[in-house]
Amino acid sequence: QAQGYGTSYTSPPTSSQTIFGMSLRTSLEFPEGHGDFKLISSDGVVLHFPKFLLSYQSPVFEGMFAACSPNAASSHELQLTEDSDTLDCFLRYLDPKKKFVPPKINLVEPLLEASRKYDVPRITEWWEEQMMTRWKGVPAETEEISRPIECLAIASRFNLDSLARVVLRELIKAPITDLKSD
Repeated sequence: QAQGYGTSYTSPPTSSQTIFGMSLRTSLEFPEGHGDFKLISSDGVVLHFPKFLLSYQSPVFEGMFAACSPNAASSHELQLTEDSDTLDCFLRYLDPKKKFVPPKINLVEPLLEASRKYDVPRITEWWEEQMMTRWKGVPAETEEISRPIECLAIASRFNLDSLARVVLRELIKAPITDLKSD
């Protein structure tokens, strides 16, 4: 039963497992045995995930796996640039056996970036739908982005034109203080 993302989802570091001088920890949500492939986050968390599911959900992973020799060490693990919180959220979305927990605001952009990087548009489509619902006045599953300017910035960055139009309508109605940045 996950309440969010964070370090409580990892085991303590073990000195026997290191990469680039960093002690590795194992994800408690994606432990050894959860899958046959290791994804190593930028902050040293190992997340195990089924290789076939990564390949099925993402043409980018499918291409990477096709390019690797089955006997190479790289065919069993991959060091990624995303942190463990982003990967945890990303993998929960891909795994039909895991409950997807909508991301906190600070994870939205990294999650959408991972969605774009690994060519999994369903994640971006889900977030766009949630924000469209929210800005049309219906409560959404996600933690609300309280200021339309934040949502507009994300919509613009990820080319979500329909959402940008809806948010712009909200900005027209918003007080001038909502247009100022912190």
